[in-house]
Amino acid sequence: MSLHKRRAKFLVDFDGVWTDIAGQAKSVDKARIEELTNISGFETSFIEKCLMQVHTRIMQTPHLFGWHSDGRISAFADEDPFLLHNATVEGVGILAVEGPLQSKECLGLKKRLEEKGHIDLGKLGSDIFHVGCNRYLAESGHTPLPGAMDALRELSDLVDVVICTNFTTDLVASTLSRHGFHLQAEDGTSRLKLKGLARKNMLTADSPEGSRQAVFGDRSIWIDRGHYKSIILEEMPDVVVGDVFSLDLALPLVLQSENEALKDLNAYLMLTPFSSSWAKDLTQNNKIPQLKSITHPKELVQIANALSLATSL
Repeated sequence: MSLHKRRAKFLVDFDGVWTDIAGQAKSVDKARIEELTNISGFETSFIEKCLMQVHTRIMQTPHLFGWHSDGRISAFADEDPFLLHNATVEGVGILAVEGPLQSKECLGLKKRLEEKGHIDLGKLGSDIFHVGCNRYLAESGHTPLPGAMDALRELSDLVDVVICTNFTTDLVASTLSRHGFHLQAEDGTSRLKLKGLARKNMLTADSPEGSRQAVFGDRSIWIDRGHYKSIILEEMPDVVVGDVFSLDLALPLVLQSENEALKDLNAYLMLTPFSSSWAKDLTQNNKIPQLKSITHPKELVQIANALSLATSL
C-alpha cells in the first residue's frame, strides 16, 4: 500500500448540478415574452402565438436547433430550458424563411426586430436570457437543491473540487459565500476552487482538424471547445460532472479516450426534470463505460469515497 494517498479531483458544473434551475427558467421565459413584446410593439398574444409556432417546430427536430457558436450548434435545444430559450429566439428567424413551413407571424416579428436594430437574434436571445436570469438571481439568488450544500461540503473534505461554470465567477462566489464556503486562496490551501466564464459553449476550430465532431448515440457533437479544453488539461480531473451532455461531458469523454493521462477519467450526467431522453440513454447499459448518471449531488460523496479508497491502494 502507498504511504501517500493521491487526492482526487472533481470538475463539476454549478447550475443544474447543485441548484434547481426551474425558477431561473421561468424568469427567462417571462423575460422572453416581455422583451419581445416591448421591442416589437406587438400585442403579447401575437408574440405568444409566434413563439408557440417556433416551439412546436423545435420539438419536431430538436437536433436542428440549439445554442450557436461559430455558426454551428454547440448544444441542443432539448438539453435544458436555457438552451431551448436561445433556440426559440433564434427560431423566429428560421421560421420566417423556412420554405413551405414559413410562418407569417415569425416573418412579421423578424422584420420588426430588424427594424429595431436586432439583426442577430442569437445575440438578442442571449441578452434576454441575462435579463431574466439576472432578475431572478437579484431577487432570489441561486436556489440550491435540498441537501446540496451539505453534499458539497462533504465532497470538498474528500477531494479537490473545481466548480467550472459559464456563469461569472462573482455570481457563483456570492452564492457559495452565503452558504459558508471559502474559495481557494492564493496559497492553494482551500479544497474548493471556482472557474467562472468557462465558455464551454464556445467552438474554436482549434484542433488539428479544425472544427471537429464526435458521435454519441444519434447526435453528432462539436468538440473543438478550446477554452473548456484548456481548463480540463490544466486541472486534469478524475471526475467530470454536468447536467448538459453537449456542454459538460462530450469533450471530457473524447479527451479520456485520446489522452493517456486522462484514461481513468469518469463522467457523470446529473439527471434533472429537463434532461433529454437521448442523453439519459447514453448512460444506460454501459453504452459508454466511463459515463454514468446521478440524480442528486449527494451521490458524488459516495463516488468520492470509493475513488479515495481506490487511489490509496
